[in-house]
Amino acid sequence: MLSDEYYKQNPRPPQHDDAPGLPGSRLEMPQFSETQTYTANDFRTVQDGFTAPGDLSATVNAAKLLDSQQRSYQLRSASNLPFADLHGSPTVLIGSYNNYWTMELTRNLTFYFDNTGRIRERGGQSRDWSDPREQTVQQR
Repeated sequence: MLSDEYYKQNPRPPQHDDAPGLPGSRLEMPQFSETQTYTANDFRTVQDGFTAPGDLSATVNAAKLLDSQQRSYQLRSASNLPFADLHGSPTVLIGSYNNYWTMELTRNLTFYFDNTGRIRERGGQSRDWSDPREQTVQQR
């Protein structure tokens, strides 16, 4: 999250006050500039979790795509996302085993994450996929 230090030099985005300060309250993300430089003091840690580097990269790429299409978006942590907020608007869930909502919302879909790290097809051709790097490790 952005720090108070960052907001001393930049305007705060509008905040939705439907549940201020409580898990699930929404904070609009500011528009980042490619030419602006950010320092460690511009950010603060989120107290309730860890973001995997791959998830962070996917999030940045999704945000860049939405920015390029001039679409508004909110970045939310799964631990701070009430189920009610998933209704009524498109949602991109990033992460699988580390994202409660991804696991919960995909468990009854045709394609789902199993407990061995694979994506499986329920019915149909019963296909499954895994990370090819994992197969290389297992063959050693």
